[in-house]
Amino acid sequence: LPLDISNNLLTGEIPSTLGECLHLESLHLEGNLLDGRIPQSFAALRGISDMDLSRNNLSGQVPDFFEGFSSMSLLNLSFNNLDGPMPTGGIFQNASKVFVQGNKELCAVSSILRLPLCHTAASQQKHRFHIRKIIGLSALALVMLSCFGVIFLKKRKKVKQEDHPSFKELKKFTYADLVKATNGFSLSQLGLFRKVWVCVQR
Repeated sequence: LPLDISNNLLTGEIPSTLGECLHLESLHLEGNLLDGRIPQSFAALRGISDMDLSRNNLSGQVPDFFEGFSSMSLLNLSFNNLDGPMPTGGIFQNASKVFVQGNKELCAVSSILRLPLCHTAASQQKHRFHIRKIIGLSALALVMLSCFGVIFLKKRKKVKQEDHPSFKELKKFTYADLVKATNGFSLSQLGLFRKVWVCVQR
């Protein structure tokens, strides 16, 4: 039995009770304002040949139970707000039977349906591993550079101290040394301003 209530500006969610119509062969709900998800109860409609839910506001992922609909020759889900990865088996292996254009958030693991390719869990995990590896190596390099910097600064400070000895390292003289160097504080040893004796090392 066919059911066609398309282009009637119907609102709300698709009634889940439609899944109880087990003898339904054709379902056309396109051109309405229906929202929500595709009912899980549709999994019971295995004898349906064509289903058109296009040009609505449906959201969520495309149910994978459609893969088991061997009698289905047309599935039109275009121009909705569906998202996530597309199922890969059954009818989804034939691009001439499935229409999903106009759903910007849909992706696929192959190019059959001409959708953007999904990032698989494996590739995401590999990407995260590479990021952690890069962060770890960067942290190690930063620690090594810090250590080299500390060592370099310590060596530089030590060299400066050797080039500029402190007063503690100056030679100490006894009173006897001063008497000898100034010739007994002789007036002839006074400096230019007659206040400081000039010492002569002997």
